[in-house]
This record gives sequence, structure tokens and C-alpha cells, in this order.
Amino acid sequence: MVFSDILVNQDYMQNLYIIINWFLVLFGVILFGVASYYNPERLVRPAFIVSLLMLVLYQLPMGYFADIFYKEKLDCWWFTLSINFSIYLGFLWVMYTPQLNQPEIYKEPSKVKNFVVFNKFELWVSVSLFFFVLFLYLYRVPFYCTALFSILFDTQFAVFIREVSIKLVGTNYATYALSIMATTISPIVAFLSIQMMYQSLLTRRFLSILFWFLMLIIVFIAPLLSGAKGNLIPTFITLSVAGFLCAYKWYSRIAVVIVINLLLIMILTILWVERASIGVAKIYQYQFGVCVTRLKICEETKTLLESLGYRDFALDLTKANISLFKKERQKVCNEQINTQKIFLQKNFKNALAEHKNALAEHKNALAEHKNALAEHKNALAEHKNVLTEHEKAIIEIHESYSLRDRINSIIHRAFVIPIEVAQWHFLYVKEHGKPGFFGLAIARKFTNNYIDMPSKICEIYETIRSGGDRTSTCSAPTGYLLTYPAYLGVWGLLVAGILTILFDLVGSLVIKYSAIPLNYLAIAFICVAGVNFMTADFSTVLVSHGAGAAFTLLGCFSIFRFITRR
Repeated sequence: MVFSDILVNQDYMQNLYIIINWFLVLFGVILFGVASYYNPERLVRPAFIVSLLMLVLYQLPMGYFADIFYKEKLDCWWFTLSINFSIYLGFLWVMYTPQLNQPEIYKEPSKVKNFVVFNKFELWVSVSLFFFVLFLYLYRVPFYCTALFSILFDTQFAVFIREVSIKLVGTNYATYALSIMATTISPIVAFLSIQMMYQSLLTRRFLSILFWFLMLIIVFIAPLLSGAKGNLIPTFITLSVAGFLCAYKWYSRIAVVIVINLLLIMILTILWVERASIGVAKIYQYQFGVCVTRLKICEETKTLLESLGYRDFALDLTKANISLFKKERQKVCNEQINTQKIFLQKNFKNALAEHKNALAEHKNALAEHKNALAEHKNALAEHKNVLTEHEKAIIEIHESYSLRDRINSIIHRAFVIPIEVAQWHFLYVKEHGKPGFFGLAIARKFTNNYIDMPSKICEIYETIRSGGDRTSTCSAPTGYLLTYPAYLGVWGLLVAGILTILFDLVGSLVIKYSAIPLNYLAIAFICVAGVNFMTADFSTVLVSHGAGAAFTLLGCFSIFRFITRR
């Protein structure tokens, strides 16, 4: 809606609401420009980064969609206040606390006092931790059960297998290990690998170049074990930010950022092209039944498969796919139940002998499973004939996507979905009341009355938006800067602001007193945490998304440098 239309509109309060939102957008952009122009060191402050992300991802879309939000049932004025309060609090806090800035942050690294690239302790601890957390995840979820396996061999099932190998496995050491690897350790090792390749190139150590190049490839591939392309973003944010600060000439800094982000776009485009094979019949490599028994998720997969029947192509599966998976799940889970009953009915010695027989039967079952796979391949050969007309139409639309459609999809995901999901939380409060403390993620640790609000919000509103999708693993989280005010009112607004200030205090001190290039990595991880704050609770980002692990690891590196310095 343009301003000429606003003046003609008869609804005075709606016009006022739209004008105020656009004024706040304009004032926010001007304040950001002035603050960063006169003191560029403010750009790396945590509160400044969070405020800037809020401005781009929430304030700008709020101005554009103000007329729509005004007509919704939610408290649109409180929604606007919640967004703008966090933005201006962050900007003003940073502007009035210059003593927390790092004045040497943009200097050429080699000219900074006590500059050391990386020592052996930092190198090998990072690499060792990378392989350790990778082993932890693969020990719980074998490679043939991961979404990466599906991306390589069964692309049409990649989205479904992502749900199976991550969300259905549950919250345990494996999922934490994968999260910390993607958000903390992989970015560090990627940055180290590039630094070591550069140093090795200067000294012409070609074997070292080859080793670190292979490490870089592994680091790019490992986060894709979950099948989520977004797991690559922390690594590319880290490389962009740390690479920008490492290059002391401005044209070099711009070139580094452009090259790294072009590489990310290439990877995302390649993965998107692979997704275009959705619904196409081909050999079925993923052993669903084996993975269900290996991961012990019989009940969870039953619930998930039942929930996929409400909408065509839920998780990219056709009704024929869902039917085949249901049959395979039922077969292997019934065998597992029978084996358990036999084991419980006998005493230990007899049970042991019986268990050996059960293992022999299981081998026979695996042989039968191979035969079932052969039958499955024949069924997939007729796959096109069993597609519904609606499924065929969806496939044709998907295959006709142009580059422009893909770009529009990325823009929609970045600038529309976050604020759309956020307004669902405010709409829920208006329609169902405030869940209070019980709706916050941290409440899970302190009370049995915890309400899983992301799942509840998704169940109520995503079903409408998606046209009937009721996937059991559906979740619609938003950032703590919006959930706290929505659930707790004014107190939530104050608590969210205090948490942001505390994050800025800790992050600024880490940046200021860490040696280069460790503080480059600290700034990069603050950017990653800031992005995660836009769609997750404060405690979730610190624990599950690896922000706490990142600062702990950098703190250990800083302490080691302090102890060993001469």
C-alpha cells in the first residue's frame, strides 16, 4: 500500500497505524546508518547485531504488511511495540556504552600486538572435537539412516527422512552433537582449514594443503547429515564475517564475502535441483524398515505416517509412498514386538537361547526384506500410474520452477515467514489467552506443566496456511524478543530486553579481551546466535543451537593462550 492510497482510505486508525509503522522503519534505518557511520566498531556489538536483524527481518516486513496485520484479530499495536522496543533498546544501549567497543577490530591482523594465527592446541582440539561429535551422531544414527544418504541416493524421500533421523530420534546426545557440530565446531574447523591452506600455500607444503582441503570438504558435507540445508548457514556466516575481518583491504573484504556467498548459493541451488526429482519413480535405496528398528522409533513413525495422510505431498511423499512405508513399518515392528515377548516370557538362559533363534529369524527377515525391496522396486516402476491427479499437478508445478521462482521462494522464506509465524503467537494469545511462563522453552526444565507452544501454534495455524498439513513433527517457533512480550506482557518485554543487554555485555567483553583471530570467530558466532535468536528462545540458542558451546570453546582457547604466552 502506497501513501497516496493511505490518504484516500477512510479508516483513520488503520491509516495512523500504517503511517506510524513506516515512520518507525524510516527512523530505524536512519538511526542505524548514523550510528554505524560515526563509529563502525558498533557494528560488531551483539546488541547492535540483534537490533539490525530485527530491523531487517521484522520491522521492514511490518511496515510493508501493516494494513494486513491491522485487520487481523491480534493486538497489532502491542505486536508493533514488541518489535520496535527491542530494536531501539539495542541501538541506544550500544550508542551509550562506547567503553565496550573494540577499537582495533578493523586493523590489519598482522599489525596487532601479540598476533598469532592459530596454535597447535587450537587446531587439533577443534579437529578432534569435530570427529568426536560426528562419531556420536553416527553411532546413534547410522549413515544409511541419515537424510544425507537420502540426498545422495533417494532424493525424493529427503524431507521425510530428515524428520525420521532428527526429530523422531528425540532430544539426546546424538541430536545435541549434530547441532553443536553444525553451529560451532564445523564453522571453526572450516575457518581453520582455509587459514592453514593459505599458510601452507605460502610455504609450499602441498601435502598440508591437500589435508586441509579434504577437511574443508568434510566440514561442508557433515552438517548435511540432517538433510537441512540451513545447517550450512552458520559455517558460511562464520567464513563471511571472519574472512571479512581477516582481509585488511576493503576490496579484499568485499571479494571474500561475495565469493563465499556465491559458493553458498551454488550449493543451495544444486540441492534444490536435486529436490526437483520429487515424485519420480526410481530405485528405492533407503531401508526404512531397518532404520525404524535400528533407531527404535516404531510408535513415533506410526504417528508421523498417520499424520501425513491429511494433505497431498506432505513431506514430499505421495500417497503410494506413504502406503508402502506403512506396510514396511508394520512388518518390522510386529517382528520386534514378537521377539520382545519371547524374551520376557522365558528365564534368562532360555531367553538367551531363544534370542539366538530370534537373531537367526531376524536374518531370515532381512532376506525377506530384500525380497520386499525387489517388490517395492516393481511397485515404483508403476508409480506414475498410481499418482492422484492432484499429485501429478503438484509434480508438474515443481518441475516447472524457474530460477526466478526459486529466488522468490528464498525471499519469502527470509522476509515473510518469520513475521507470519511471529504474528501467529500473538494471535494465539488473543484467541486462547496467555500461556505465561509455562509457554517458554526454559519452563521445560522446571515444571511438568510446560506447554510446547511451537507445536501447538503449528497445529492450529500452519494447518490453515498449508491447506490441511497436520504433520506430527510440525513446529512454528519464533524469537524470544517476541514470545516473551506475547506470553508475559510488559514483564516479558523487560525480561527480553535485559537478556539482550546481558548477551551484549558478555559478547562485547569476549570480543574486547580475546586475541585476534579468536575475536573474529567470536563476532561470527555472535552473528550466528543473532540469526538463531530471530526464530528461537534465548535458552534454546545457548544450549541446543550451540552458542554456549561456541563461547566456552573460544574461552578455553583464550585461557590457553594466556597461560602459554611468553
